[in-house]
Amino acid sequence: MKAKKALAIHPMFHKAIENGERQLTIREGKRDFVVGEAIVLYCSLTSWAIDAVITDVTHANVMTVSAAHLERYGVTGQRELLQALRVHYPTIQFSTNVTVIEFMPDLPDHDKKLAAILKWKPCQ
Repeated sequence: MKAKKALAIHPMFHKAIENGERQLTIREGKRDFVVGEAIVLYCSLTSWAIDAVITDVTHANVMTVSAAHLERYGVTGQRELLQALRVHYPTIQFSTNVTVIEFMPDLPDHDKKLAAILKWKPCQ
């Protein structure tokens, strides 16, 4: 059996993910995640982990991340996004390729949402 891919998550986002309030992350580079793929979100600092399913993957650069994705990420524009990403990627630039990864936590109360994943409309 193939191992699940994993995404490290900062502790400040754990509750928001568990509550379904945060379902998106932006990572440097072109990542090869696939819609419908099961992944593990984890934090090695706190031994926290949760299963999730990829609901959308968008490749862009920092300057072309959509307004909808910026809003869901919690920033108001590309400059603020760049500053937020530099916490994790100090040399990132506006022209740097990024992957917007949308996911849904695989929690008991999300079973109906997961069943409807093919009908779900991601940010554009």
